[in-house]
Amino acid sequence: MTQPIIVEKTAKTVKEAVNAALAELQLEEKDVEVHVIEEPSKGFLGLIGVKPARVKVTVKPDPLRDTLRFLNDIFQTMEVQAEIIPQWKDEILHITFKGDDLGILIGRRGDTLDSLQYLTNLAINRQSLSRIRIILDVENYRQRREETLVRLAKRLGDKVKRSGTRVALEPMSPQERRIIHTALQGDPKLSTFSEGEDPFRKVVIVPKQEQRRPRGNNPNSANEYKGEYNRSATATRGKSRPYEQREGISKSMEKDRPGYDR
Repeated sequence: MTQPIIVEKTAKTVKEAVNAALAELQLEEKDVEVHVIEEPSKGFLGLIGVKPARVKVTVKPDPLRDTLRFLNDIFQTMEVQAEIIPQWKDEILHITFKGDDLGILIGRRGDTLDSLQYLTNLAINRQSLSRIRIILDVENYRQRREETLVRLAKRLGDKVKRSGTRVALEPMSPQERRIIHTALQGDPKLSTFSEGEDPFRKVVIVPKQEQRRPRGNNPNSANEYKGEYNRSATATRGKSRPYEQREGISKSMEKDRPGYDR
């Protein structure tokens, strides 16, 4: 957590010093804590040794207020006009943007929106006393994208079951990979895992039997299976390449790193 915002002011009276600090911070008195460092003094005969009031004003953390100010500053820099609509749901701060021509906030397949969300969470949680989660959306884009990914997962899952060959999707963010995993996790004929390194990490859909391991006490069985699996995977990649090109799926296959995205 970063250091809190603190402003010190001097004036003829404590009230004037506090008002000067609030004007600089553009906040109300309920948003700050005031500590009087020094009371004003009129001095001898009201002329000699006069001392002004000195106060220290500390800004109280407020996730909602700080988030709105952070986003407004970013939009002002980007010269973007957007209505910001906040809503708390299950202790998660959901913020929706509405306006014209907000595609710049979404980016390619949500890349810009994900980056803005990451930066917002990082900035606000550095100042917050307790960690909160902030989700940004542009006119329900995330729900539409999720529905598209679920349809894609079902369609490619059906292809894997028909052909018996694995399919690798294009690289996706961790959030989108989780959507693919969740959409297919209840299918008894399919398995999914992720491979590669971010930002090129992708989901692979395979027939259930491709994930099986040989049983028995033969110490060579695992190596024999591994060799058969590698040959099968190599053959599969070659056969599925035309489909991957049509679907925009990455052709470069990295070393398998099975595992559900967290």
